[in-house]
Amino acid sequence: MNSRKQMIPSVVPETDHIYYENINSAVINWENIKDLTYIKTIKKARDDNDFLVVLSDRLGLFFMNEPGKRIFSMIDGLKKTEDIIRELNITEKNMMDFIYKLKQYGLVSLKENK
Repeated sequence: MNSRKQMIPSVVPETDHIYYENINSAVINWENIKDLTYIKTIKKARDDNDFLVVLSDRLGLFFMNEPGKRIFSMIDGLKKTEDIIRELNITEKNMMDFIYKLKQYGLVSLKENK
């Protein structure tokens, strides 16, 4: 892992009046998510250079910074959490925190691999 400080991936809603999924944070831990893949549950996304602008199924707008944009672009329903962490050289904690927010905002759903 690089010794330089990493920028933390983030996703920010346009407004505070977004419906959030009530998820149990105990479900989002490393042992539970390392072998899962994710499916995007959005209407559309647009790259605005500095940010990725995402329109959720609930019509909420969200903005992702560059690290968040890189993670989100790798979500394809096939890659496991471990694969994304390894390819992007990010920490497990940053990945878990980001996935937790994506799930909370309803931007992804978790899928078990068979």
